[in-house]
Amino acid sequence: MQGGNNGYNLNHLLSHVVPALADSQESHSVNEVVRINAVRNAEELASRSAIIGSAIEQGDCKIVPAYYHPGTGQVESL
Repeated sequence: MQGGNNGYNLNHLLSHVVPALADSQESHSVNEVVRINAVRNAEELASRSAIIGSAIEQGDCKIVPAYYHPGTGQVESL
């Protein structure tokens, strides 16, 4: 999360997380960034795909962002 050159593949993957990092509070805690990223990705799925967006509008599909707690195995809907 601190940036830098981590090689092409990792830099490419991390570039998708940068908007969530920018939206996080000053602490930039990993857990907070992960939650924000999950919500942002759910929103992008609906807006980038006409098929998914239409299915959501018609009530045939719902995207629920979630956070997995590794310590407990619980999944938290966001």
